[in-house]
Formats: sequence, structure tokens, C-alpha cells
Amino acid sequence: MPLKASKIKDLIKNKQFELAMQQLENADTLDLYLLRGDLKYEMEDYEGAEKDFTKALELDSQNLKAYNNRGNCRGNLGLYEDAIKDYNRAIEIDPNYSEAYFNRGFVKYNQRHIKDAIADYNKAIELDPNNFMAYNNRGNAKNYLKDYDNAILDFDKSIELYSSHNTYFNRALAKENIENYEGSIADYNKAIELNPNDYQIYKKRAYSKYKIDDYKGAIADYNKTLELHPNDFESIISLGILELELEQYQEAYDTFTSAIKIDAEFPDIYLNRAIAECALCRFDEALQDIEKLFGFNNVFKNDYISLFNKLSEILEDLSENQKSNEKAKNFAKRLENYKSIVNDTDFRKEFKK
Repeated sequence: MPLKASKIKDLIKNKQFELAMQQLENADTLDLYLLRGDLKYEMEDYEGAEKDFTKALELDSQNLKAYNNRGNCRGNLGLYEDAIKDYNRAIEIDPNYSEAYFNRGFVKYNQRHIKDAIADYNKAIELDPNNFMAYNNRGNAKNYLKDYDNAILDFDKSIELYSSHNTYFNRALAKENIENYEGSIADYNKAIELNPNDYQIYKKRAYSKYKIDDYKGAIADYNKTLELHPNDFESIISLGILELELEQYQEAYDTFTSAIKIDAEFPDIYLNRAIAECALCRFDEALQDIEKLFGFNNVFKNDYISLFNKLSEILEDLSENQKSNEKAKNFAKRLENYKSIVNDTDFRKEFKK
């Protein structure tokens, strides 16, 4: 015997989707189409949900929820104009339906019609002043327009209404944009307290820590990022560069080597690993990485000059015993040769000889 709608709603709320779908398999009424549409939406079956909301509208052409929710499906499918038509229709039926303004604002933001999105969020807030997400999303729109101070005010209001890790994260981004790194770190800390498993928060906090010269703190955050999301390439590269800054050469070598497994065609890996290899007196490997760079057309003269100067500094700091090593002498000789030709117009050809 089919369950009552209230019981099916409880199944959906508790993420018991398969059981709920079994109960709704033979949906044939307005309420059941709406409910099954909600269920499919929760399961991210946006095409299936759209069909059920369309079926609901065949039974009730004035149904606000069906227009609104079908608009949400179409928005998730990238059908932005069709989504807006559904929200427009919902607003025609009920001009005070705040949810439709909110959702239309979200779609317009995705279309990068930012000012129009703000206008919709304004209306949503006018109709429902306690909609914390409307303040959050309007803050994102203002942040996009570089109206950072007013964006922060919207995030403040959103947090006042509801403490969400997303809003703390978004406010941190706005504070970062005005170079208030201490403030951004405080917000990232709060976001992590509310959601300790979001790698993006640690990644962004690492950048703010880097900007206040807290390199060790930034390294710890990049390591946490990679613990949660091991293949985050940008974090791997950033971590390696910070390890070089702190002269943690073996760690930097290991980090850049791990990056090759993800993208072996990214020249900065070889450029930076060569520095670590030189400091570790692994001169043959450093030469191999330098020669690997010669195969990239997006490594420019200034990149080579900076690299060669850095390698010269490292050689100069070696002990006399290390400098007297034959491999070190050969490396120094090759390095001077590279320096002598880097200003040549056809230096790439010379390097490849």
C-alpha cells in the first residue's frame, strides 16, 4: 500500500531516495508529480525532475511551485533563458513570490547579468527580509562588481540571520580583495570550524597566510588541502614554491616531483625543481630539468635569467668542498654557458643544440 505524501517527504528528507522513488513510481496526481519532481531534483536528475514539474503544470497551469522548481531544473541544466521564463511566469501569477525573484537572481548571476541579479535579490529581500541566502548571494554579486565594502555588509547581515560556512568563506574572499588578510583568516577559521572538510577553505586561507608572510602556516594549510584533495594541482605548485622559500629543498623536490604525475607539461615544475636539485647537489638532475625547459615555448627570457641567477646564488652558498666536486664544476660551467647565450635573439635554438 502506498505511503502518504507526508511519509514520502520524510523519506526524502532522510535521504532514503530509493524507498521514496518506489512509492512514487506510479505518480498520477498533481501532488505526487510535484513530490517526485522534488525527489529527482534532490537526486540531481534534473531532466527527470523537469519532466515531472511539466506534468504537474499540465494538471495545474497556475502552480507556482511547479514553475519555480522547473526553473531551478532548467537553471541546473544550463537552460538559463527557459529558467527565466518559468520564474517570470511564477512572478506574473504572484508578484509577491520572493523565491522566484531569488532564483531568477541566481540564474542572472550565472549569466553574468550582475546588476539585474542584484535587482532581483533586492526584491527578494524586500519581500522576505529574513532570507539569509539572498543577502549572501547579493554579497557575491557586489563582490563580483568590486563593491567590496557593500558586499561585506551583505555578508554581515546574512551571518546575523544564519551562521553558514559558505557565507564566512565568501566574506573572507571580499576581505582578501581589500587586502584585509587578518580579517579573511579569521573568517576562514570560522568557516573551517563549521565545515572542517572543505579543502577550498584551507587552500584560500593558505594564500592569506602567505600574504602576511606566515609561510609555515600557509604550508600547513596547503598540506591539509592536499590531505583532503590530493590532486589539487595549484596547491601542489604553491606548496613547492613555499618550501623553496623556506629552503626546505628535499620537501620541495618531492612536491614538484609529485606534480609531474598530474601534469608533466607544466614548465614551472622543472624550473622550480631544478632549484631544489641544485641546492641538494643533484646537479645531473638539475641539468636534465633545465634541458627539459628548453622544449617549452612558454618559458621566456626573463624566466631563464631569473632561474640562472638563482642557481648561481645557490652555487655561491655551497661549501668549498661541495664546490670542488666535479659535477658541481661541470654544472657551474654549463650554467655560465647558458647565461652567455640567453640574450641571443635565437637563444631557444642555441639552448637546444
